[in-house]
Amino acid sequence: MKTAAIIAEYNPLHNGHVYQIEYLKNIEKVTHIVVLMSGSFVQRGGPAIYDKMLRAETAIRNGADLILQLPYVYSAQTAELFAKGAVSIIDKINPEILCFGCENDDFELFHNAANILIEEPFLFKQTIEQSLSEGNSFAASRLSALEKCSQIDCSFLKLPNNILALEYIKSLMLIKSNVKPLLLKRATGDNYAAASHIRNIIYNGGNPSEFIPCAQSRAAFHNFEEYAQILKSCLLLISDKKLDETAEMENGLGARMKKNFYKLSFGCDDFIQAICTKRYTKSRIRRILINTLMGFTKKDFLFYKSYTPGYVRALGFNQKGRELLNNIKDIKVVTNPSKSFSDFTDNDKYTAKFDYKADELFSVNSLKPYDDMHIKPFVLE
Repeated sequence: MKTAAIIAEYNPLHNGHVYQIEYLKNIEKVTHIVVLMSGSFVQRGGPAIYDKMLRAETAIRNGADLILQLPYVYSAQTAELFAKGAVSIIDKINPEILCFGCENDDFELFHNAANILIEEPFLFKQTIEQSLSEGNSFAASRLSALEKCSQIDCSFLKLPNNILALEYIKSLMLIKSNVKPLLLKRATGDNYAAASHIRNIIYNGGNPSEFIPCAQSRAAFHNFEEYAQILKSCLLLISDKKLDETAEMENGLGARMKKNFYKLSFGCDDFIQAICTKRYTKSRIRRILINTLMGFTKKDFLFYKSYTPGYVRALGFNQKGRELLNNIKDIKVVTNPSKSFSDFTDNDKYTAKFDYKADELFSVNSLKPYDDMHIKPFVLE
């Protein structure tokens, strides 16, 4: 058995993701593939375009063997916490390979940058502080600091998949994992498109079937606009103190949100455009807004920087996935949440409650109740 892991959002699953799975099987000769996939909410802020069970089923039908859910406490947070949480879970699963797609596959560039992030030399810290004081975002400030310390062009780290690749490598190094990172350059061609482009096609009423498995293109989709009125009510009613406790919130940003909350009457885009600056990116604003609805605080953020859940939930598997399930020993894999919840530690219960709440928020406009506790994994026999 040779196992590879993938950390993914499948938002939505597209031909590039299928290429990655096929590459692992055909070129790396991997026999089993486990995917740790975001649940209802994703790292750039907002809901996944399709529900997690459809995305899990689609992935299994397109070559993955086991789909596990990355908890909300990581999936909807900064790239650093997203990667830290995902890698800490992957390490417990103990595959030979962790494969991630990126725009640049020069491992040494990522490895050298990760070393600087881990060591944080004085010049690095000084440059970040100076850049932040000038009103730049943390991401831009860190990029500037990396360039000063490494004396190389780090513009490749402006690309989102490269940013996550760097964080994965850094996280693997920090925990001294035996899992080998494998950078796979993203596939290009007429039938390949970025997930963001595909989502825009869907939002605008188009048919993206040339880029994604057709089962998804016929499904009901979700977008951030669904939460405009809920967010408006929340910002109107929440106390200043409670709002300021939200993860990633900084001094003055909560007041700025409250001042502009009425713009949510015209949709989330108008509101976010009014709030964002070069320091506060749109993705960060969206994450803060969802974390506000979820009650995910700065205290929670700090807690999950050092805590790894003792369980992970299975969303789907095939026969090879069953073999993987039987071989995972260092973390509990949950296939029946309603039966397993009572056996969780208090901290794992706290983690799980965020997932259940996220699923309820995701389905807030559904015409029927959503009971995630009793949803079983998709099984392909």
